[in-house]
Amino acid sequence: MPPGRNLYPKGLTREQIEDYVKKHPEQKDAIYDPYTVIRRDGERLKTIPYDVEYKQWLEPARATASRGGGRERRQGIRQLPSPSRRCAADGNDYYPSDLAWVDLVNPKIDAIFAPYETYLDDVLA
Repeated sequence: MPPGRNLYPKGLTREQIEDYVKKHPEQKDAIYDPYTVIRRDGERLKTIPYDVEYKQWLEPARATASRGGGRERRQGIRQLPSPSRRCAADGNDYYPSDLAWVDLVNPKIDAIFAPYETYLDDVLA
């Protein structure tokens, strides 16, 4: 994976981000939000919510997960795609999904369609 895991423009460094935020404090919250993707827009940094930037992949994954959840006999697995996993894909609210996953007993799979291990950031971490 490239540094920044494609969440930042290629070559953007921590120092450049920090300098940019000093000059544009109104963007600080969005730039440091763990569910935001940063792209260059000329000299400015443009922030895009993760669920918007990767919608073309999240929508089909969400639809597939929603169809499969009803077939699962274990209650915990059935509830993952709906409503908690759907909420995560629709608005970057991953907390309910994480709670539902933690409540599972002996899970056999772990599919995550989200920015998750933020310490692997390689730019801001």
